[in-house]
Amino acid sequence: MATKRLSGLFVLIGVACVHAIPETTQSMCSKPPVLGNCPPLKNVWHYHYQINACVKYKDSDCGVGYNQFMSKEKCDEACLRPPGQKQELCLRNTITGSCQPKMRAWYHDPEDGFCKMFNHGECGRGANHFATEQKCLETCKPPDQRKVVCSLPQSPGVCYFVLYRFFFDPKRNNCFLIRGRSCGKNDNAFVSHGDCMRRCSHPKTPRPCYNCGTKNKGQQTKAPGAVKG
Repeated sequence: MATKRLSGLFVLIGVACVHAIPETTQSMCSKPPVLGNCPPLKNVWHYHYQINACVKYKDSDCGVGYNQFMSKEKCDEACLRPPGQKQELCLRNTITGSCQPKMRAWYHDPEDGFCKMFNHGECGRGANHFATEQKCLETCKPPDQRKVVCSLPQSPGVCYFVLYRFFFDPKRNNCFLIRGRSCGKNDNAFVSHGDCMRRCSHPKTPRPCYNCGTKNKGQQTKAPGAVKG
């Protein structure tokens, strides 16, 4: 009897776990990406436990965490007085790194349901953060909607009655003319630079158009963004 009850309990726990996973994933995929301009640590102090002293961060550092004080006096008061009774926050590490959003990752955009690239800094990362477009799709989309688009390599092709196309380059988080100013033979091919960026990149990503308009009707201007063959 006890064995049957125990088996039933494991079944209930298993069912609860299975039903909880989609809710957790949905919550993760609905959160905005952390773009990563972490706060600069200018004139900020922290407790260094190895030398038992309060040390000032470099002005070029930035970071997040609890072990941060706006003056040496406040750091000393919290972490050095009285000796042997340091607050817990004094022993916590601060995550430091570059303030500039120079790293790249993918996130799921809940507004249109696409996986897109965004730039972020080195300090902290949210749950909606994936190393590849494929991983983003596998986590946030059902199997029949896991179609990679923006990570596909450019695929130049001769297409009759079709103007040139732009492709998204995940190495630079920007869109460029397909090599040879031709159309594309896969889904990573868009009619304009704007359409390409809206589909594949976070809206706060800088998006120069590289003179993608026309100088005169029927005459295409030179596009510095074109990738040479």
